[in-house]
Amino acid sequence: MFGSFITMDSPDLVEIFGIAGFDFVIIDNEHGPGNPHSVQHMLRAAEIRGLDAIIRVPNAEQHTILKALDIGAAGVQVPQVNNVETAKGAAQWAHYFPEGTRGLSAPRALNYGLGNLLVEESIRSNEETLLICHCETVECFGKLDEIASIPGIDVIFVGPFDMSQSLGVPGQTHHPEVLRIIREAIGIIKKHGKIGGIFCGSPEDVKERTGLGYQYIGYGVDSGIIGNCLINLSKQLKAVK
Repeated sequence: MFGSFITMDSPDLVEIFGIAGFDFVIIDNEHGPGNPHSVQHMLRAAEIRGLDAIIRVPNAEQHTILKALDIGAAGVQVPQVNNVETAKGAAQWAHYFPEGTRGLSAPRALNYGLGNLLVEESIRSNEETLLICHCETVECFGKLDEIASIPGIDVIFVGPFDMSQSLGVPGQTHHPEVLRIIREAIGIIKKHGKIGGIFCGSPEDVKERTGLGYQYIGYGVDSGIIGNCLINLSKQLKAVK
């Protein structure tokens, strides 16, 4: 599956990614400006175009995860999951009883409590909601075997940029130590029956990392994709005589 990070607060842009054929978008509330009200419109735009919308939440706190799921995200992507306790907490807070302790109400995610009984909707939510935990530090990698074994986590997402910073080589996403962790992490992830996710910045990265076994691919960031296209177009136009 291929998606992209959306940092711009724009439902129209989400629709365009859906029309372009992407499988999902990751609405970035860690680095982007979105708030629950504006992001809810982006979720609606994704639904119109048959696109799964994941929210990257800014932290692993219970209320943060609850709010993102209650407004209708297909799943949450939790950053800085650096230890077993944080991972277990995310798994609990992203699921209703008996899988977890997510607060039960009648939000948009449960069709506002209309139609099906809440108990039926909560069962559906447990089955369909994706929980993606980031592994983006050396600390997390050291605990990855334990973290990947936790029930309720669907995807472990390796973040090369933050990992490079954690290793003391910021921005060097193809540094030998970063690449070593990328190679070793997927084996640990798959051993526990989880899906491996990773950020890719080029088609070459995609080819290499899908070859390793990564399946949930976050390709680029909206601003970078659009900006590079515009830069290339500008160069072509200026070259016209």
